[in-house]
Amino acid sequence: MIKPNIPIKKPGIGRFIAILDHSRNNRRLSLAPHITRCIKKGEIHEILVSLDNTEKTESLNKFVYLGFVEFTNACVLKQGDEVKINGKPVGTLAGFEERDIPNHMNLILDSDKITQSGFRLGLKLSDKIHFSGERDGK
Repeated sequence: MIKPNIPIKKPGIGRFIAILDHSRNNRRLSLAPHITRCIKKGEIHEILVSLDNTEKTESLNKFVYLGFVEFTNACVLKQGDEVKINGKPVGTLAGFEERDIPNHMNLILDSDKITQSGFRLGLKLSDKIHFSGERDGK
């Protein structure tokens, strides 16, 4: 697999439009083989946090669900992007899961800070999510 070299890119910015109160222990998701995905302004995607080790991509089972996000800009998301919610670092983008396309894509995060659903974390509609860009990863 060719790993793209993207030293400069715009950050991905979105706002939560639905907050979820859900977790699963038997989801059986696999990360897509893609390192990057292009996102159009206005696209809506679901944010999940894996409680499994995402290095083993054959089957991920334990997840907490944060919510659905509408992207406010076009961007390129890349595995390893730092993710912030309301300016606070919460983890990294582990990868993409595509079983719900064309409705939405699942954006799977690695986080040692999040173990609860978006609702239980107190997320609110219009809370901001930010996927790193630029040269310095910010």
